[in-house]
Amino acid sequence: MSIRNQLLQDILSAIGGGGSVIWGSITGTIANQTDLAEVAKTNDYDDLINKFDPETDIVIERVLEAISLATSQDPTGLGIANAINVEFGAAQFTGSDPVMIDVNGRITFNVAGLYRVKSVFQFGRTGASGTSEVLFRLLVGGVQLGRSVGVKLGNSDDLRYIDIDNWFNVPAGTTMDTQIMRDLSGNNSGGIVQTTPTDEGSGTWGVVPCTIIRVERWALA
Repeated sequence: MSIRNQLLQDILSAIGGGGSVIWGSITGTIANQTDLAEVAKTNDYDDLINKFDPETDIVIERVLEAISLATSQDPTGLGIANAINVEFGAAQFTGSDPVMIDVNGRITFNVAGLYRVKSVFQFGRTGASGTSEVLFRLLVGGVQLGRSVGVKLGNSDDLRYIDIDNWFNVPAGTTMDTQIMRDLSGNNSGGIVQTTPTDEGSGTWGVVPCTIIRVERWALA
């Protein structure tokens, strides 16, 4: 049996539970059920796989985009105890949507699946000397996901624009929080900041937000 045959067999077996698929429970068009019935008799998955077109049958669906227009979001002091959760503006969506976000920036994944989370931060500070060390991380279900990301801000004019991109599988009900902190080894200053263009009368340039987050999910068309 080919590798892709074995892969599809494993998937269908998992759906059926206990290593068998209950064909009579599958819904869809008559043609689809005929295909599956033939697979059940011949144990040949090639034809079924060839009916799947990854260019048209897979979609990346954007389910959330949130922006904070706060002038700044700063940890309350140095160290882990003074880290803060980042907010992304107003609450969006409810438990009937794939994901939702509250006013404190917590995202809840209401539907299980493979999700992409892209977050962008503008780190900076004002009115301080010495070097600040500001760190960022994602918490999924209260546990850090992936690596921490840190920046060093050597003076009050420093800005660092950082974007993070993650794909991960989550079960329904999983929560995700975003945190920033000032490391103990650095100056007690800095966080994420907004940049507002100087208004010369036209007012056509929008602000650079301190942070943006976007959530997408992998789905079958």
